[in-house]
Amino acid sequence: MPATVKSLEDRTDEMAEDLTQVKIQVAELVHGSANVESRLSTLAANVSALTNSLTGTQVQLTAVATKIELIADEVKLTRMKLDSMSVDYMAFKSKAETTFALVRWSGVFMTGVFMTVLLSAFTFARSAGSLEATIIQQQKILDQQQKTLEAIQRDLSDLKAQKKN
Repeated sequence: MPATVKSLEDRTDEMAEDLTQVKIQVAELVHGSANVESRLSTLAANVSALTNSLTGTQVQLTAVATKIELIADEVKLTRMKLDSMSVDYMAFKSKAETTFALVRWSGVFMTGVFMTVLLSAFTFARSAGSLEATIIQQQKILDQQQKTLEAIQRDLSDLKAQKKN
């Protein structure tokens, strides 16, 4: 049995060594788990900070979305005003073009009337000058005939006076 006792002692020593190695491994695992726990707590803190940051970012995104909606409403209002201004401009342009056409037409008409009056005045002046020349010529002829008639009357009176004598 001594061999058995020896083998038991060897086995006990082996078990003691195994137990020591298990203790070392457990100690390493405990140290590793503490290290893992510290990493997990760091990660948990980082996740918490990230969550807080995401919450802040979400609030900022909500504010930005609200501002974008306000800007979109202002753009719609501006577009409506621009459409209204465009309609008003087209109405004004139409009225202005009508007025300009009327003014242009009346200007052309008035120019025609003025030219007609001017040409008529020139023609009238020319006719009056021609008439005056004709009258002056006829006056000269009448004066000559008057002188001739007076000469005839004198001659006739002289003849009558000679016949009575």
